[in-house]
Amino acid sequence: MKKFEVLKEFKDIHSKEVYKVSSVQEVSDERFKEIQKNLAKHDGEFIKEIKQRKRKKKAEQPSEEEGA
Repeated sequence: MKKFEVLKEFKDIHSKEVYKVSSVQEVSDERFKEIQKNLAKHDGEFIKEIKQRKRKKKAEQPSEEEGA
């Protein structure tokens, strides 16, 4: 899945939804490429991909044994 920010308002050809400026959308990788290709036919930049950072999991800390 890819997330993108809308830089210029446009209407989705499949859903007919209007994507407003500054909104964030999430679509499949395939659909993202299709949107880029379709919007490239028009002047200006319409979307900007939001790169997702990979999060590191916290290292599990060994639990201290209770006892005496």
